[in-house]
Amino acid sequence: MEKEATHLHFSYKYSIVKTTPYCYTLHAHRFAVWTAARAVNRDFAGTNLIQEAIEATGLPEKLEQLVNQANLEPALYDKFHKDAVNAIVEHLSSKLGADAHKASYGRAAKIVAIYIKTIFVIPDPTSTISKLAHPPIDSILLKNLSKEYKDLKVAHIRWTKLDEADYFSLIDSLRKRLELENFWELEKYWVPS
Repeated sequence: MEKEATHLHFSYKYSIVKTTPYCYTLHAHRFAVWTAARAVNRDFAGTNLIQEAIEATGLPEKLEQLVNQANLEPALYDKFHKDAVNAIVEHLSSKLGADAHKASYGRAAKIVAIYIKTIFVIPDPTSTISKLAHPPIDSILLKNLSKEYKDLKVAHIRWTKLDEADYFSLIDSLRKRLELENFWELEKYWVPS
């Protein structure tokens, strides 16, 4: 398989996703939606709503634009992240009614992280976006991380309650303290449960 074939190209819009002939891009997109939904689904929102939020906010298209940037750096990735996550929070909040408060920045950030991990990090762990993308943050990762880095004081953080400021404070402290070549390497502190 050629190198380019490992990268996905999302050239369709939300309305076309449902009518696009089944291909690898759509196959990977569906799997990434499912993995993201499963990662945040505990008493929150179903897979269909997560898929709707990912597609209605244009996450696949925004990611395609991002990975095609000539000089992708942490600051540009973080701006993308804020825009994408806030759009997902807004979309989910508008659909959840009385449970709108559950659409936190932390939950939406995990949706984006899992989607990116599935589409980009696993197929090509050395790509620029794979190096910069925030790993999925959850209680398992934070508790295990706190065992080795007690000074970070992250064991008490409730990822489902993180707002944008607290989320980026956490990300910044993780970047500075661990100095990883690939940010996904932080996931050595995450184990399936």
